[in-house]
Amino acid sequence: MSRSVGRILAVLTVVVAPAVVVAWTAPAWWPHVVDALTGLIGRPLTTETLLVLAAAAGGLLWVILAVAVTIEILARAGRSGRAQRWRFPRPLQVAVSGLLGAYALTRATTPAAPDHASQDAPLAPAEDGPDSNIPHSASSEATTAARQDAPGLVLADGSWIPRPLADAITAAATTVWYQRRRDYRPDPHGRTRHLGLDPLPPTAATVQAIVDADDTTSIPIDSRPGRLLHPRELQPGGTGLVGPGALDAARGLIVTLLLETNSADIVTTRDTLHALFPPPHSEATVPGLREMSALTDLPDALQETGEPAPGTVVALAPEERGSRQQLAGLLAGTAATAILVGQWPPGRTWHVDADGYIHPTSDNDGPRRFCTLTPQTASDLLQLATIIHTQTPPTTTAEAQPRYAAPPAQEAQPPVVQLRTLGPPELRHQQTTISPRRSAAWQLLIYLAIHPEGATSYQLAKAIWPWEHPHATVKRLYTTASALRGQIVQAGAPPVIERDGTHYRLLPTTDVDLWHLVNAINHATHPASPDDQLHAWRTVTDLYRGELAAGHRWSWLQPHREQIRRAVLDAYVGLADHADQTTALDPLHQAAAVDPANTYLRHRLTVTEAGDGSSTAAKPTP
Repeated sequence: MSRSVGRILAVLTVVVAPAVVVAWTAPAWWPHVVDALTGLIGRPLTTETLLVLAAAAGGLLWVILAVAVTIEILARAGRSGRAQRWRFPRPLQVAVSGLLGAYALTRATTPAAPDHASQDAPLAPAEDGPDSNIPHSASSEATTAARQDAPGLVLADGSWIPRPLADAITAAATTVWYQRRRDYRPDPHGRTRHLGLDPLPPTAATVQAIVDADDTTSIPIDSRPGRLLHPRELQPGGTGLVGPGALDAARGLIVTLLLETNSADIVTTRDTLHALFPPPHSEATVPGLREMSALTDLPDALQETGEPAPGTVVALAPEERGSRQQLAGLLAGTAATAILVGQWPPGRTWHVDADGYIHPTSDNDGPRRFCTLTPQTASDLLQLATIIHTQTPPTTTAEAQPRYAAPPAQEAQPPVVQLRTLGPPELRHQQTTISPRRSAAWQLLIYLAIHPEGATSYQLAKAIWPWEHPHATVKRLYTTASALRGQIVQAGAPPVIERDGTHYRLLPTTDVDLWHLVNAINHATHPASPDDQLHAWRTVTDLYRGELAAGHRWSWLQPHREQIRRAVLDAYVGLADHADQTTALDPLHQAAAVDPANTYLRHRLTVTEAGDGSSTAAKPTP
């Protein structure tokens, strides 16, 4: 009898109890497992992924153990005699030892990835707790100083971008969006509103997000010693580059010259472009980058670059001795600087490590390093350089269509939480203002306001922390959403964000000013009558209280911000088109206040104020 009770207790302990615990707690941990396994394919392993794999191995081990115990108990129940000490079968012992040994070795040899939630802790007070009101200005100042002193940024693909180039990329991105605002030609029918608002290349957006990140956000800075070797510092003549970082350094040199200088004249060969860049930038389509068929055409190519810059040559080093001597003779007759990927016996050859460090170096100031860029990163930045010089105002006329996601239907009961996204963001419950302590919380709210249908944790993490793989930041997103929910509950307000597995959305009970504006814009795009059209335009202009998320420079925000701004400009111009000369000035002045950079509005105001009439002042073609 006692043996039967013991067998039953063993089955309950080894088989039934773990199964009940797993089933009871599955809703809490299963979304994390799904995210981890989804991000496993084709992406680098992280500590969280390794933990999930280890847990899966443990689960498999438990299944094997449960089956073995059950079979052993059933077998012994059918036999008489004294019970012997249980022994697992030899194959099972080997499997268990192998799994545990592999897990221990992985944990010992794999450096632990930093916990992103805890990384933020030294930079700002905790989200909740008794110390949340302690001033932290000294910590913020120290963090800001450390970032400004950092020599460069490290991207997820291993590219190292020096701070001067990062600033140049941010300036170029700002220039692109300024050009798009300046050149937009308002159309009351909204036929060109959505054109020319393509997001910037991913690398440009990522670098801009890192540079603009506030002090509460951990960013991938590289503080290792090593002074940047700028391509303008190289002496005339040839320099060979070998080693694992040679190609990345050559790409970095080209991109640096194109983005940091106003008059870049780079000469290269077709074979070099194909070796350095993927299509479509394997062809010389970027202003400032000249392509020659072979190095023998170097004298003519350098002559085309003109003065005062003598030109920079970036090419694959010739392998034949005769070709090397010929190129050395050509370089000797010019003041050009040549970067040659490969050995260069006629001159110096540097070995470039994978992270850009140069060997040997005679610099007494310490180690030197090149900017290093992977092919995709360099291709993105070449695309940015191309956009700056080649983008044209949108002129394509298409059928007017709503380009905004329809907000959810508002419930009959009055909303108790208001989210203001036009102008400086604000979250209010009755007379209480709820101020999220981290920029990521504001990004979460604004992103979901722009996407009323909701977004997955992967999409949100990719937008908020673009410099890291979304799989690695999902945990940080959970922390951000949980902390925000705690603040809202403390304020006595009902929930604002609904989570269903890995999907987030704003609850329809939330009063979002952007949703009211979007409804008005969509209505103005398809009015029922001319009078309804005028009323819809006035509604759009009345609801606009400022640019979307004013004061924030999140890289993902700009296309949405400009599309809303364009819709408001279209409405003002539509009102001016249907007004007489006296009353047309008022909507035009208000439109110019919405976007002072717009060239069309300044011209239209000048013409109207001169008394030449508003109806002939360079209207868009119907």
